[in-house]
Amino acid sequence: MEYVIIIVAQIFGILFHNYLKIKQIDDRRPDDTFWEVMNVFYRENALTLILSTIILAFTVFVHAVIIYYTDLRDTFYYYDLSAAGLSLVLGYQGQKIVYKALDKGTAVVDRKLDEKVK
Repeated sequence: MEYVIIIVAQIFGILFHNYLKIKQIDDRRPDDTFWEVMNVFYRENALTLILSTIILAFTVFVHAVIIYYTDLRDTFYYYDLSAAGLSLVLGYQGQKIVYKALDKGTAVVDRKLDEKVK
C-alpha cells in the first residue's frame, strides 16, 4: 500500500508542475481546445515526462531498498508519512530540475551549432 501512496504523491507533484506549464501554453494559445493544448504540451515536453517516469521508478526503488535492507521504517514512526511527503516534493522539484537541465543542455547545443555555422 505504501508504494501506491508514494507513486500517487509523486504523480501529484509532477501534475502540479505540469499544470503550470499547460497553463502557460493555454495562455499563449487562447483559442485552442483542451486537447490541442495537451497535444502541444506533449510535443514540447515528451522528454521531460519520460525523465519524470524514470525519477518515479528510482524513487520506488530507493523506497524498496530502505524497507527491505534497513530498519528505518521500524525505528522512525512517521516513515510512511514522511516518504509520501518527500515523494510529493520530489515529484514537483524533480520536474523543475529536469526542465532546468534540459534548458541548459539545449542552450549548449544551440551555442555549438551557432559556432559551427559562423
